[in-house]
Amino acid sequence: MFITGTQFEAIEEYLDKECEVQTLKFLLWREIWDNKDKLIYGMVKEILSPKVTIEKLEN
Repeated sequence: MFITGTQFEAIEEYLDKECEVQTLKFLLWREIWDNKDKLIYGMVKEILSPKVTIEKLEN
């Protein structure tokens, strides 16, 4: 197993326990195993303001 030094970020929306949409920024890493590249590690980097949605970030 080889974990690349390449990190990338993703922004996704999830429902919290009160069923409210939360926008989260993730930090992700990739793994190369048997010449196949796949995502294996990720962690929440930042919890964005509840008023921030993916649509607002895209504009």
